[in-house]
Amino acid sequence: MSNGHTCDLSIVVAWQESQPNVEDCLDSLYGQETQSTVEIILAYGGFKPDPTPLINKYPKLKIVEHPASGSIPSLHGIGIAQSCGDLIAITEAHTTFAKNWFDTAISVARASSDAAIGGAVEPGTALSSVDFALYLCDYVQFALPFETGSSDDLPGNNIVFKRKMLDQYLSGKDLSNDGFWKTFFCHELIEKGERLSRHSSMVAYYNRHLSFNAVMERRYHHGRCFGAMRSTDFDAGKKALYLASCAGLPLILMSRLIQKVAKKRFLVGRFLRVYPICKLIICAWVAGEYCGMAAGANGSCDKL
Repeated sequence: MSNGHTCDLSIVVAWQESQPNVEDCLDSLYGQETQSTVEIILAYGGFKPDPTPLINKYPKLKIVEHPASGSIPSLHGIGIAQSCGDLIAITEAHTTFAKNWFDTAISVARASSDAAIGGAVEPGTALSSVDFALYLCDYVQFALPFETGSSDDLPGNNIVFKRKMLDQYLSGKDLSNDGFWKTFFCHELIEKGERLSRHSSMVAYYNRHLSFNAVMERRYHHGRCFGAMRSTDFDAGKKALYLASCAGLPLILMSRLIQKVAKKRFLVGRFLRVYPICKLIICAWVAGEYCGMAAGANGSCDKL
């Protein structure tokens, strides 16, 4: 997996066409002072931007184009495959980072025996109601405050893996073609007896901006891909049971979201204002998951 060289940390930034604020992400990374050796890999695919301005502005930036896919797992996979870090972080182009993130992430990871360490994800300052609703559905459990410690749920845009864990459990896999599926890999680590943890001092900020229609479409495809991948090894009886349970899934997921928000009292007021949007986002996910279990992904995994 390594390209034969070593650095302290590689951070792979997945850049999609729907994330035009990539320079905000890169500015937050290149603006940090650190004595560690860090490489930043910007992986893109599915569209044809002109990378020249970025190359001119960030001469040390490593830019990688995926030839066949613009999905986030594909972009993370090709970036990781070309990384050199002893530690490997993944994120997305809408994310910005606290000014001490590099040194904090490296020191926390080195001091820990855990296979992966996730940080906090705070809402950005310019989120629309739709943006904020999606943030709540995906990241509210990672909003500060939370207790540092063991966790089986880590954020996909603020997470650091030990290279030895990737080498050990992904040996022989072609990440450039197969992609890197953070959620399923973390589940595999737990099943293998590895420990995951959260650390509140590793802080990132969520700044994704999407239209309502784009959110609903993306959520449907995400749910469909998840449902298809989750049910790959289900027999007919187990699949039928899961499909039958989907009728009650919106209520279950909404109840879980309410419980998470209740732990972050300062977000309750904003949550109440976007509650109807959150319900629709959850329903789009459930519809996708049902279709994925019943009829497969049908290309949805390439649209994440």
